[in-house]
Amino acid sequence: MNTMRKLGNPYFIISVLLLVLNDWYLKQTFSNAFTGKLSDFAGLFAFPFLLSALSPRRTVEMYIGTLLLFMVWKSPFVQPLIDAVNHIGLPVHRTVDYSDYMAMVILPFSYYVFRRPVTYVLKPILLNFIAIFSALAFMATAMPPGENVNFTDVNKTYTFNFSKRELVSRLNRL
Repeated sequence: MNTMRKLGNPYFIISVLLLVLNDWYLKQTFSNAFTGKLSDFAGLFAFPFLLSALSPRRTVEMYIGTLLLFMVWKSPFVQPLIDAVNHIGLPVHRTVDYSDYMAMVILPFSYYVFRRPVTYVLKPILLNFIAIFSALAFMATAMPPGENVNFTDVNKTYTFNFSKRELVSRLNRL
C-alpha cells in the first residue's frame, strides 16, 4: 500500500491547514493561550503523520521521536542551540511552557488515524503538493511575539550615492 495516499486523510489536511491559519493569522490577531495550544495540538497531530507517510517502516519511531523532540524543544535545555542559531542570523523563537506538554495526548489519536487501513485516492501531484506544503508549514511557524509584520508595506524609498545605472550595473555583477 502506498502510504503517501494517507496524506489525503481529512484529519491530516485539516490539522496542517489549522496549523498554518493559527501560526500566520490567529496568533497575530488574538495572541492568547488558546492559539498557543492550538499550534501544539495541530502540529503534534500532523508532524509524525507526515514523517510516517514518508517512512512507513519507521512509524513507531517517528511518533516516539516526535514525542521526545517536543519534550526537549519545550524545555530550557535547547536554549543554547536557539541562541547560536539566532546569533548567525536565523530567527528562531519558542516559548518554554510546560503546560504545552498536554498537547502530547494527541499523539495516540494521530497514530491511530495513521494506522487505520483507509487510503485516499488523490492524484500523485496533489499528494506531492500536500507533502511539500506540510513540510513548509512546519518550518514556517509564527513570528516571535511583539513582531508585527506588515506585508503590504513595501513602498520604501532607498537612496544611493551613485546613479541608477551604476546600481543596476552592480546588481548585475552579483
